[in-house]
Amino acid sequence: MLFINNTHSENLLSLMRNILEAVEQLAGVVDIKNIYPAELLRKLRESKFFSVSITTEKGGLGLDIKDLVLLLYEVGKRLPALSLSLFTHLQVLEYLKNVSPQLFEKVSQEVTTKGSIMALAITEPGAGTDIKKIESKLERKNNGYLLRGIKSMVTNGLYADWFLVLCKDPNGDYATCLVPKDKGVEINAVLELSGMRGSGISRVVFDEINIDKEHIIDQGKSVLRNLFYILSLGRLFTASTSLGIAYTGIEEIFRWGTRREILGKKLIEYDNVIQAIGKFASDIEIYWIFINELARNWNSIEGGNKSYLAALIKHSSTRLAKEIIDFAMTLYGSHGYVRGTRIERIYRDVKAFEFIEGSNEALKAYVYKTMLKRFQNNLDLLTYPGGIFCQK
Repeated sequence: MLFINNTHSENLLSLMRNILEAVEQLAGVVDIKNIYPAELLRKLRESKFFSVSITTEKGGLGLDIKDLVLLLYEVGKRLPALSLSLFTHLQVLEYLKNVSPQLFEKVSQEVTTKGSIMALAITEPGAGTDIKKIESKLERKNNGYLLRGIKSMVTNGLYADWFLVLCKDPNGDYATCLVPKDKGVEINAVLELSGMRGSGISRVVFDEINIDKEHIIDQGKSVLRNLFYILSLGRLFTASTSLGIAYTGIEEIFRWGTRREILGKKLIEYDNVIQAIGKFASDIEIYWIFINELARNWNSIEGGNKSYLAALIKHSSTRLAKEIIDFAMTLYGSHGYVRGTRIERIYRDVKAFEFIEGSNEALKAYVYKTMLKRFQNNLDLLTYPGGIFCQK
């Protein structure tokens, strides 16, 4: 089930031909060692994996969002942690492009020439979903600033050359700053998580890091608005990756079900399995159409609708992926529970997508609030029939 058509770029197809086999072959090693092997990182950099969204004129591959969701889907089928690493990196680049074009130019040149990697540093020990409790602070020092703080779960922290950090400015307002690793950033620990192993999720310490004014990207009310935009983009990317995991689950159901017999009958022939596969395949196809249309129209959709639609597809796709993997694990029974098997790896990975880019519970509450607001304003409660991709 490869969702490729003639609207996808040759650069995308060439990239996938170059990297997907290596990603699949090394997935088990990544899971065991909790790190991307040097040979994989080298291949990714040589293939311009980290400059996929940068224009060809600037040395990148120039992939649009429609291409990116397909790439993340294909990588997610093989190594979801790498998909997480890529879309986190893309979120930071998108933030810089929208908020600080000068810094974007500087950083994108490093990405295309050196394969530099971005990290997004938001979560803190006492401030997960509730970013009001952010304690990282900028303090004035001469003509610049000092950054102090600890970020508890930073994707790509182990590999990053640049960190986009959410903090408070000297006035107590939100701020974002871009911190190069060579300024003295300390990777305090690479976390040994159950899933998403290899994605370099780390505890990162910023201890009196000197920050010059040009690396203070944003301050005040616009900070959260700009962050929420890239979180919406991340939800679209999470949904695409989740469908990749869902596809792998169906593949595992067929792989096990066609060779495993119970009471003289193959598992794949039992009615409950047939019905489940029919439902799962239908949902994947429908969600993919939604994701592809959302990606194709992304730049023309009004902000509020964009956020709402991204929330819908994120929590729906991640829920579906978990349902499929749970069913596959049930069919495998104790055989699927063996450490290091493909189904066991994605069983651990899929759980993380319930809370990456906003927990599903929080997103469902957001959908409810949106519908309540529509009701109170005498509007259509559902996006249909008003139009699935409403314009402003």
